[in-house]
Amino acid sequence: MSLVKWTLIGLLVLPAAELFAFFLVAALLWAAGLFIATSIAGVLLLRRFGRADLDRLRTAFARPAWQRWSAESF
Repeated sequence: MSLVKWTLIGLLVLPAAELFAFFLVAALLWAAGLFIATSIAGVLLLRRFGRADLDRLRTAFARPAWQRWSAESF
């Protein structure tokens, strides 16, 4: 089979297999609860720590290009 055909098969079959495996595991209620709990924890962490990083990125790009690179960047 050609590489293009294998790629298309992979793009269709692998996500379906992943969803199937998730639903098999999620049949156990605690797995679905754990999934939701980690999603909520991730959102809370992004809201708390992501805002400071985003502000720092905006500040860095507000400066002229030659001032963006410093010893702290590396």
